Amino acid sequence: MKKAIIIGEPGVDIKGFAEAISVNFDLPLYYLHNVYKIDEKDLEKGFCFSDRVSETAKRDEWIICSSYDVDYLEIICSECDTIFLFDYPKETCRNLIGDLDDISWYAFVRFFRDYKPEIFKKLEKYTDKSFITFKTEEEKNYYIDKIIRKN
Repeated sequence: MKKAIIIGEPGVDIKGFAEAISVNFDLPLYYLHNVYKIDEKDLEKGFCFSDRVSETAKRDEWIICSSYDVDYLEIICSECDTIFLFDYPKETCRNLIGDLDDISWYAFVRFFRDYKPEIFKKLEKYTDKSFITFKTEEEKNYYIDKIIRKN
């Protein structure tokens, strides 16, 4: 594994999982929403967010943590060798999150109604990638304890 994307649902601790992989496999970690800030100088040069994502995806090694950013999924998946997919039931995610205000609740519902089906549809074409799917916290924790920490 040299290039991995981690795709997770609201409430799932993909950040902690990504950090564990990054440390144990000595791979640089990029958070899609935190790292790729575009400032006015970039805009003046005609640089956009997708340019930054493409630049990173072309590097030799990386982990990209991308909760559910469907717009850039294809750029990243076309370059990666491994896809970690968190496919938890909606109720499990809801329990992991706790209390939600109205805006957060709308985003949560929208993820399961709109984004998740679109993500799965886009991922269908990447049959040449190594897929590791977690359906429960227990599966994720087993992977961390038995697979990652052995490396």
